[in-house]
Amino acid sequence: MPKRDVTSWNSMILGFSTHGEVAAALEYFGCMVRTEKFDAQCHHVCRCLECGVITEAWLVRAADLLARAGLIDEALDVVSNMPMRPDLVIWRSLLDACCKQNAASRWNDVGMVRKLMTDKGVVKEPGCSSIEIDGVAHEFFAGDTSHPQTEEIYSALDVIEERVERVGYSPDSSQAPMG
Repeated sequence: MPKRDVTSWNSMILGFSTHGEVAAALEYFGCMVRTEKFDAQCHHVCRCLECGVITEAWLVRAADLLARAGLIDEALDVVSNMPMRPDLVIWRSLLDACCKQNAASRWNDVGMVRKLMTDKGVVKEPGCSSIEIDGVAHEFFAGDTSHPQTEEIYSALDVIEERVERVGYSPDSSQAPMG
């Protein structure tokens, strides 16, 4: 790669860790730390490394990599025993990893992480989607019905749902975390 910067390194590390290539992710992380000069815009782990807070950075990354490798119990153990209070980024990382375990039917892990978050007083921000129509931006938050066109939007969604069911579509919600 002709131009290597923090963004390209992070992309490679994320790609490896997302696909369970823990060793490669750690190898690239080490290369990045040895070869790059970091500025104030650098991500949290690298800022910790620059400041000498290697323990915190290592714990955050270790929990993330364990979770992405499917070792949810081990990741939760790391997070539960951290000397600092886990932040929303750490919890989000664990939840994302649990969601990726869907194929392995590990939704109970999602519930376990959610319970631990509640016990620790962490509040999850509702999901948000946005769309621009005719130059006007519209934002939608999970569980929020305050949009001025909520009634029309839900009516349109009902029509779409009816049409897809009519042609034989039936969603498989057996793995969906309901509760």
